Amino acid sequence: MNNKYGTLYGVGVGPGAPDLLTLRAVDIIRNADIICIPQKDKYSCRAYQIAEEAVPEISEKECACFDFKMTRDEEELRRIHADAYRRIKNLLTGGRTAAFLMIGDPSVYSSFSYIAKLAADDQAKKAEAKKAEAKEADVKMVEGEEAEDGCDASDTRIKVINVSGISSYHEIAARLGISLCEGDEELHIGTGNGNIEELLALPGTKVIMKCGKITGVIRECLRNIGKYRDITVYGVADCGLPDEKVYYGLEELPDSSDYMTTIIVKEKSR
Repeated sequence: MNNKYGTLYGVGVGPGAPDLLTLRAVDIIRNADIICIPQKDKYSCRAYQIAEEAVPEISEKECACFDFKMTRDEEELRRIHADAYRRIKNLLTGGRTAAFLMIGDPSVYSSFSYIAKLAADDQAKKAEAKKAEAKEADVKMVEGEEAEDGCDASDTRIKVINVSGISSYHEIAARLGISLCEGDEELHIGTGNGNIEELLALPGTKVIMKCGKITGVIRECLRNIGKYRDITVYGVADCGLPDEKVYYGLEELPDSSDYMTTIIVKEKSR
């Protein structure tokens, strides 16, 4: 039996429109043995639906579903991610390849980053174990004992590769014809789960991702900030999808919106 583990690709499928997938993403999805998704089924997974429009043949591929629950319980999150990583290791035994599909870019507020960290930690532990085995073998040889054959640690690792995708704020800026930052302007990126007041108090352009549940709260914070700072506000929900909504200006922001809502706050240089 070949126990060599294969390659796990974290593939960004962009914000919503299938024609925004990169050529590299399409190629990897098309050639992967397994498609992995961060939802309990592919019918409720936006990333899968986007990829399927660009690469229809993925419907014939093996699909592994991972239900990443929305929770702030760190212990529960660690358990969920550890279980997912163990399952992925089993799926990749034998040198198989898997494409883990993520909305936007896998390096920006992505569930995939947790899996990648676990793989890196696992690889580091295997490397340390291999060093310890080599040291023990050297000692036995010096003492005249026969060293035992050990498994090659490289055969029990997952190679993890990020495949970049277009993030929602890049596409929104392109769609609206605005620049995110110029010259020495700063760019700050956060989510609706962070400290909104601290983020909005920073200078330069602010991007708030995944903030649909608190758009009303953000609107009121911005209304206060607008009393003493010159700001322009844009918001887009479901970027690139048929039901996309665009909000121009502070007053158009609703009390709540789709979870995948991004707000961009531009501040005029002082």
